[in-house]
Amino acid sequence: MLKAYKFRLYPNESQKQFFNRCIGNARFVYNHCLALKKELWENEKKSISINELSRHITDLKRYPEYEWLKNSDSIALQQSIRDLDTAFQRFFKKQSKYPRFHSKHSKNSYRTINQKGTITIENDKLRLPKLKTLVKIKQSRAFIGKIKNATISKTPSNKYFVSLLVEEEDVFGTSKSNEVGIDLGIKDFAILSNGTKYNMDIKHIKKLENKLKRLQRKFSRTMPKSQNHEKKRIKLAIQYEKITNFKNDFFQKLSRKLVNENQVIAIESLRIKNMVKNHRLAKSIQDCSWYKFVTMLEYKSKWQSNCQVVKIDTFFPSSQICSSCGYRNPKVKDLSIREWECPKCHTTHDRDINASINILKEGKRLLSVA
Repeated sequence: MLKAYKFRLYPNESQKQFFNRCIGNARFVYNHCLALKKELWENEKKSISINELSRHITDLKRYPEYEWLKNSDSIALQQSIRDLDTAFQRFFKKQSKYPRFHSKHSKNSYRTINQKGTITIENDKLRLPKLKTLVKIKQSRAFIGKIKNATISKTPSNKYFVSLLVEEEDVFGTSKSNEVGIDLGIKDFAILSNGTKYNMDIKHIKKLENKLKRLQRKFSRTMPKSQNHEKKRIKLAIQYEKITNFKNDFFQKLSRKLVNENQVIAIESLRIKNMVKNHRLAKSIQDCSWYKFVTMLEYKSKWQSNCQVVKIDTFFPSSQICSSCGYRNPKVKDLSIREWECPKCHTTHDRDINASINILKEGKRLLSVA
């Protein structure tokens, strides 16, 4: 089983220069090869393979004007070519759009492979290929396994991180028989079929967002390319990170708790693109980051053999069906109705809890059919 671990790095000035050089060179190789493929296809209707691109970059280093490519990790340059090849494969399979050129604002990372122990952690220091000195690392979690590759990334706030892909043995959790359905919402983030509701600290988020607005106003008044402009930019980036880290902490803890406690987790499939067309709710929906939370549930459930996540069809009317008798009430389509009474069995329902119970029932039905 492959598992990723992300740690903070504390490089010195020379190490920062090396990382920046590798990141820039990897981005150059990606853009150069993309331009080469586009030009060759537009002019001659020919394609160029990944092996030919790899040899082309090797030959490119021999020219004096491209000698600076030798100063970075050669494996990282080859990985950029592989990333481009993957992007084209996804495009041909209609899984993504046509590959775009990377900019320094969107791509600030490079990946390198562990070859015969070239990537190791020794006494809170990280060894990397081509880098002669060890980098200080804050290893917040221990792991047992073989490091496959490392991705070095730089954040907008000028912080450096490493993501290590580690091959570990499969994790088998303790036996459990709990089952839960989850209805995701805006007012309450997650409503469980057992009646439990989970929410983020809205007051704290509002406080962070208000400070973010003030920093954005100050940043907009600065002169571009000035020292004050760069200082305000870093402060703004740090504030964005605080909001992101606060939400990620909530998602990580909640997803881990649900996976540890339940054998079956049923959750509805949400079409976020369609939902954000409602401009009144668009910001609130995007702030919830439902997709990120569901992704965490899915990959954490795969780490444990005794937990399964079942996704319910988007058009399943979970809110309209009475969880007691099965009667479907179309009037509940109105989102303003938070509680309703079933006309058939006269059971009073909380809209969200009723929906989560129906989601669990549909999830169990899908599992029995499968």
